[in-house]
This record gives sequence, structure tokens and C-alpha cells, in this order.
Amino acid sequence: DVYTEENPDRNAFLYAVDQYPTIVKANTLDATVLKGRNGIGVPDQMASFSSSGHTNTIKGLLGDTAQSFFAEHYMSSFLKMLAMTDWLRTELMNVDSDKKSDFDALASDIATHFDIVSRVMKQRGPMKSNRDFFFLQVGGYDTHAVSWEPGTRELNEALAVFKTEMVSQGTWQDTVVVAFSDFGRTLNSNGRGTDHAWGGNYFAVGGSIRDQVMLSQFPSTFDAGHPQDWGNGIFIPKWGYEVFWAPITDW
Repeated sequence: DVYTEENPDRNAFLYAVDQYPTIVKANTLDATVLKGRNGIGVPDQMASFSSSGHTNTIKGLLGDTAQSFFAEHYMSSFLKMLAMTDWLRTELMNVDSDKKSDFDALASDIATHFDIVSRVMKQRGPMKSNRDFFFLQVGGYDTHAVSWEPGTRELNEALAVFKTEMVSQGTWQDTVVVAFSDFGRTLNSNGRGTDHAWGGNYFAVGGSIRDQVMLSQFPSTFDAGHPQDWGNGIFIPKWGYEVFWAPITDW
């Protein structure tokens, strides 16, 4: 929202991969949900809208002004969705979705998501995009009784391939990836895993970001009685995770 308000003459697109999460619903910029390997996961019936004339039929049914504000908003959003789907499908047809990529060797959801993102980013020029925002979400970190190591390994592998792809596209210097969670984990074990907590580690990587720099303030000790210790392995973070969004937005 901040970017579009401060740059009304520039094209910005918001994408969510595989689902429409709550975090993007409050934005004035409508999010496009990307599904499938080629980014367009629409039913077969919708795939033939343009060729069969169904799009015009739908427009005719929804074209009249409704007395209900909610109905009018729904009709407007639905028509925008159809237009965006047809337009995005046309643009992504220029990307060879059958071509093997390094992501294919990684059997993980996060790798598939990064693959979709890289395909859309490859069309930034034809789509006349000045700034793209992508939201990727993957589970498996609510580790009350299991280790979270497999998830971090999959994320690391996917990020490595994504960086290679962005370098080959010449866009790594203009790309930033931020990883964050809606809650942290306890520092001590519950016997089988870890429980919910407040403090956590988030990171940002990109071609123009200084590496190996820690923001906020790392606790001097994890001993009980530390001012940030809430007990049971729960540490209160020095700063909230929102603080890093300001410099990223300015950038």
C-alpha cells in the first residue's frame, strides 16, 4: 500500500502463491493467486472462457449496476479476476513451462513456489512491472513433537536455486527475500520438540543487502532471570519483527 500510494505512476503487482492468506487481504492492491507449475491454476471450464465467448456472457450477466454495495463490489472483483487471469495466462504462455529447471530436482512445496515466482518474474518486462510483491507460505514448523531441521533444509535448497535463477535473469541485485513467522519457538525442549513463544529469528537476503549483519540486539545470555526471559524458554524480542519492513519499503 505504501509503495502504490507514494508511486501512483508506477505499476506494482501483488501475488500470493497457492493460497490467499490473511496478510494480503488488507491491502488496497488486489492480490493475484498463482497456482500450478505455470502460475495459472484455474478450472478447465474457465480456461476456455476467452475462446468460447463465456467471458462476454459473464460480463453481460454482471454488467448491470446492483443496488447492493456488496453485490457491486463482488461483481467488480469477479470481472477484474477474469481479466487478470486471461491477461496473465497470455503473458506466461511466453515462458516455456515444459522446460526442465533446477527446481524440478527439489521435491518440496517451497521449491515449487519459488519456481512459480521465478517464471512470473521472467515476464516483468512484457508485463511492464516496476515492482512485484510475492507472498509464499509453507507449513511444517509448528514443531511440538518433531524437528524443524527438514523444513529449514528445504528452504535453504530452494533459496539457493532461486538465487541462481535470479542471477541468470539479471535481477538478483533488485530482489529481496524476507522470511518470517507469525510466532517464535521456545529455546528449551518440551521433551520432543519446542512450543510457541515470542522471540524468533527472521532473515532477509538479496543481491543488494549487506550479508552477515544482525539487526536488533542478541541476548547476552540465555540464563534464567535475564530481563528478556519470560520463563519456560520464552524470550521477549528486543524489537518487533515489523521494524525491517520500513527500510525494505524505502528501498
